[in-house]
Amino acid sequence: MIPPHVSALGDAAALIHFAASNGFLGAALVGLGRTFVSDYWRLRSNLGLTRYGEAAVMEKLIAAGFSARRAPANIGHNPARMTFLATRVP
Repeated sequence: MIPPHVSALGDAAALIHFAASNGFLGAALVGLGRTFVSDYWRLRSNLGLTRYGEAAVMEKLIAAGFSARRAPANIGHNPARMTFLATRVP
């Protein structure tokens, strides 16, 4: 999940750092370039990108019948994003 304070620029910077550390910087830069010239920015402006704080995610998961907790660390490249562990409550 992307929290409200995480910007697209910060997300791109985290990807570049991760890519540089793991040997695929060129591919990441090409991917970011393609995203930059694609319809992504127009669509994001028109449709928006939903971002949630931790409390809002927990509320939604509980309302949907899950027991949930935030994972200690995000599983993706950006530590500013959030991972949640959820189990359906019988």
